[in-house]
Amino acid sequence: MTTTTLVAPVSLSNDLLTGAEWSPAHTRELLQLSADIKARPGRYASTLHGKFIALIFEKPSLRTRVTFDVGIQSMGGSVVFLDHTQASASLGARESIADVARNLERWVQGIVARVYHQRVLEEMAANTGIPVVNALSDKFHPCQALADFFTLEEKIRRLARLQTRIRRGRQQRLPFSDLPRCAAGRSPARRDGPRNTRPCLKLSPMASAWPAKRKPKSN
Repeated sequence: MTTTTLVAPVSLSNDLLTGAEWSPAHTRELLQLSADIKARPGRYASTLHGKFIALIFEKPSLRTRVTFDVGIQSMGGSVVFLDHTQASASLGARESIADVARNLERWVQGIVARVYHQRVLEEMAANTGIPVVNALSDKFHPCQALADFFTLEEKIRRLARLQTRIRRGRQQRLPFSDLPRCAAGRSPARRDGPRNTRPCLKLSPMASAWPAKRKPKSN
C-alpha cells in the first residue's frame, strides 16, 4: 500500500518562546493540524524527512524528552540530544550561548530546549535563524499549555463554552503560558489563587493585548 505524505502547513520559521508570539489564527492552525496528525499519522510519516532537531536539556526530563523524540522520529526526522544536566556541562560554560546557537544553525533545522532561565532561549533565538522551541523555562511552558488546550478542545469540543481557571501556586510557568492560549481558544480565563500571586506586569499584557472575541452564543 502506498503511503501519502504531506508537509505540515504550519511554518517552521517561528520561534515558540512564550506562546504569545503566535497569533490566534496561527495557534488555531496548529491545533487543527495536531488533530489531523493524531487521526492520520501515516500521512505525515515523512514530513520531517532529512531534518535534524537538537534537543538541549539542562533539567532532567521523562515525558517532555520522550514525547519530543518519538514525535520527531515518527514524522521522519532525526534527533540530536545534548545533555547539559550536569553542572560540569552547563549550557554556556564552555562556549557562549550565542556561539552554541550559531553553530547548531549549521547542522540542524531546529532547537528544542529545556532551560533554567528564559534569557537563554531568548539569546539563542536572537543568534540563529532556525526555530527555537521552549520546552520549559523558569517563566514559561508553552508546549504544555498548547497540549492542555488541545486536550480540552478534543474532549469538550468548544473551548468557548469553557471557563479556564488559572490556578497559580509556586510553579507559575503554566499560568503565564496559558494567558495567550486562552485568548487564542476564545476561552475566558479566571485567575485562582492568593492575591500576591498575580502575574507580573510585564507578562499580563500578553493576554490583554490580544483582540477581543465575541461572546459565545447560548443555546
